Amino acid sequence: MKSKGFTLIELVVVIVILGILAVTAAPRFLNAQRDARIAALNGFKGAFYAADSIVMSKAMTAGIESVMYDTEIPHTDIYVRQGVMTLSAKNIAAAMETDGFILTDRGTTDMPSVIVTFDNNEINNGLPRERCALIISRGVTTASNPKSLLPLKIFFEDKEC
Repeated sequence: MKSKGFTLIELVVVIVILGILAVTAAPRFLNAQRDARIAALNGFKGAFYAADSIVMSKAMTAGIESVMYDTEIPHTDIYVRQGVMTLSAKNIAAAMETDGFILTDRGTTDMPSVIVTFDNNEINNGLPRERCALIISRGVTTASNPKSLLPLKIFFEDKEC
């Protein structure tokens, strides 16, 4: 009489093959998550550049692009100073969509910076727990301390993405 089913050897071979596939696929899956986080932060970087350009266009239209102190663009809750968008977490959130990200102010009055991390990343002592972040910084000047404006710097820290 012929039985309808798999032998124990056939089942073991299938399990071994599935195990081999799982071992080779797992690292690729983990790298895909890392790549997705890096891509999301790079997308934020591109959106920030676009928002910065649009804000400055609005400031030029309002005639306030060269002010020496933080000045609000009328009816926007967005501030500019000396031809650039004021760099603060609140100002960036007013200028663009930041859902899914945490923006943390850091730096000094002369060299403000904002750290951009994912919303599931804890911030301890002003620094992200995981080192997967964008750090946006720009030097500023004031009427009492005029100096040349330092360019916008955005760098990506991906030690633990």
